[in-house]
Amino acid sequence: MEIVVAVAGLTDIAARTGSKLWSLSGAWRDAPDDLHRLRDDMVRTQQFFGEIKEGAFALCMESLGSRSISMAEEKEPPDGQTELQSLLGDGADILQRLEGIVDRLLSIGGGGNGGRDMPRDLGKRGRLYWMGVVRKEVTTLRRELREVRSSICRLLIAQNVYVPPPF
Repeated sequence: MEIVVAVAGLTDIAARTGSKLWSLSGAWRDAPDDLHRLRDDMVRTQQFFGEIKEGAFALCMESLGSRSISMAEEKEPPDGQTELQSLLGDGADILQRLEGIVDRLLSIGGGGNGGRDMPRDLGKRGRLYWMGVVRKEVTTLRRELREVRSSICRLLIAQNVYVPPPF
């Protein structure tokens, strides 16, 4: 159940960040291409974690219905869950850092009001901030986020493909 909660949190962060990026890209007409790519990455990330959340919830409910051991008696999480929880934690850290960057960009034009009173064009101030402060960080975080998504996919595939022999 912890995994379902973690994935739900990731989906929420990705949705919030994606929404802010859509707002920012709408107001910042000459935004760098990397900002638009980041926005598209957030849409994919939100869909990815949304689908995992649905699958994890269904699997958790199925597992709870078929297990004879209570969760309180279980000493260690099943194989792969610890690594999955670690990857989800890494993903949450990356998404929170990206959200912080987007919040800083929004505050350049909107005075920290979530972008609601942002001017129609952030212009030179936004571009200077992007180029001077966050461009490399965003590129690195996008790469890390792709790696986390890929690692989660590989782990889930390995768990679904490998079936231990019955004893």
